[in-house]
Amino acid sequence: RQATSQAKTAVEKQLKDMEGKIPADQAAPLKDKVESLKKAVEANDYAEMKSGVEELEKMFAAAYQAAAAAGATASTDDGATSTTNTAAESSPPKGNVVDAEVVDEKKA
Repeated sequence: RQATSQAKTAVEKQLKDMEGKIPADQAAPLKDKVESLKKAVEANDYAEMKSGVEELEKMFAAAYQAAAAAGATASTDDGATSTTNTAAESSPPKGNVVDAEVVDEKKA
């Protein structure tokens, strides 16, 4: 029951944060699934909670991938990278890049 409530709340928050970035044809079924999970929690229907959470996770993963593929989570309109990128997702630097350290010779 608690895990279902947590999953439901997490997806609701993500939907709110990504509003307009997830395609409408995927956001509506997600919202419907969240509502059905609320009803399952109220009714203490554990079988429905378990299957509902599994379905919700799959649906959200697909919606998130669609948003990422459309570029909605990777960058903003001005070209700045959003905080959803991780180091593994970022591309390596291009050109002749040198990693160096500045040393103040007066102190050395």
